[in-house]
Amino acid sequence: MICWSLWGARNDLVWQGKRRTVVSVVSAASQYFVQWKNAQDKSNIAHYPSNIAGDVVVSWVKPIENVLKISVAATFDHSSSYGFGLVARDHNGYLVEAQTVYRRDTMAPDMA
Repeated sequence: MICWSLWGARNDLVWQGKRRTVVSVVSAASQYFVQWKNAQDKSNIAHYPSNIAGDVVVSWVKPIENVLKISVAATFDHSSSYGFGLVARDHNGYLVEAQTVYRRDTMAPDMA
């Protein structure tokens, strides 16, 4: 988690010219750990019922040759934070690019 947070701080500096304090980097690493730990909690699965009437199983469908397909997902927290990620793959399913973003800010889900 520390490495992930350091990498994010480095990207903030290189790409946005934004310097982060040691405290903010360690705090972000701690938050990443808590989020990861919560994601491992199998008891949360019960809160999200599966096989609801009308649900459709969606599988990845490759794009035509020489075209990239970009998948995007977002999540919003009750504590004024949100995150999103994207994955770009080519027609063979090979990863071309991936990106994740976490922000401590408010944004309406319909704006994502």
